[in-house]
Amino acid sequence: QHQSWFGTRLIDGQYRVRPRRMSDLRGQPFWTGLAEAGARIVVADVPFTVVSPALGGRQLAYWGSHEWMPHPGSHPPQLLAELSRRVGRYPIGAVVEDTWARAGARDFARMLSQAIQLRSRILESLCEDDWDFFFGVFPESHSAGHYLWNDAGDPQALRRIYEDLDCALARFLSRLPPQA
Repeated sequence: QHQSWFGTRLIDGQYRVRPRRMSDLRGQPFWTGLAEAGARIVVADVPFTVVSPALGGRQLAYWGSHEWMPHPGSHPPQLLAELSRRVGRYPIGAVVEDTWARAGARDFARMLSQAIQLRSRILESLCEDDWDFFFGVFPESHSAGHYLWNDAGDPQALRRIYEDLDCALARFLSRLPPQA
């Protein structure tokens, strides 16, 4: 129903494919109902979503991502620029495959690790304000799985990335209020 299951689409009536577009996606994310009911939301880098100013709260889309198709954005609009000034640019290029091809396994793993540290700072910053619902994603796990667990990859680097993610998540959880 949501129309997001792969990065390409068959073109109707043809044996050709085209890239998936955001306009292909159907439905509303589940936090829409929460926001409409008055919940203060924080949504950060959830794949295949776009910023919806009507929902309010704090929203961040595609500061860094495995997917190449969408454009970064935020609500309030200045949030993305503020966070980027505070933590810097995402260390991996807009097209993950290009970064992997240029960097190789060792440097790519180093960039992913750096990205996890920067994203941790962003998520920790976003959790400082009052909120009722928080949904933040580390897309680095997805990229690591694609590129470090294959014949050209480095399974030990993949393990280190997962350890970095575990540590980042533990730090984040330690900052949450007890009732979260």
